[in-house]
Amino acid sequence: MMFLARLHGGGFFYLPKFLISTLWGLAYGVTLRNKVSVISIILVVSLTALLKSTGHGNFIDLGTCCNLGEPETLEFLINPLRSVLNDYWYDFTGLALIGFLGAIPYAIGVYKLNIKASLVVLIGGVLKSVAYALGWTISLHYPTEIGELLTGFFVGLSLFIAMKIS
Repeated sequence: MMFLARLHGGGFFYLPKFLISTLWGLAYGVTLRNKVSVISIILVVSLTALLKSTGHGNFIDLGTCCNLGEPETLEFLINPLRSVLNDYWYDFTGLALIGFLGAIPYAIGVYKLNIKASLVVLIGGVLKSVAYALGWTISLHYPTEIGELLTGFFVGLSLFIAMKIS
């Protein structure tokens, strides 16, 4: 997952975003094999890939720079918070939201089997914000690269734990 997260951020070599997003979704789907129906797995993979491709680029600077472009696809969900949060916490919240939403298809797909597994994966998604915060804390030269790698680590770890407990 660390490799895919960094690849999605533009590292290593070029692959089309839709392919990277699909591989990301497949990682979630593989953990569901022999647990839910094939149709459920296909839905989890498809929805996860779709949500992965919605973007989070405007949030990755955690308020240190500027707005990097047009609002993100799902930014409207937190836009009302712009007036009450400073730039850091607004971006932090945006990353947490995108990570959370990206984990929802898995959480819904497995919640009847094991609510703990659903919660672990949702937490792994929310930790996207912590990953980028750690990236900015560790290095001002490569903060987003570290954030991408740590995002992949947290998501991968959460999927591993979810597989073990379900």
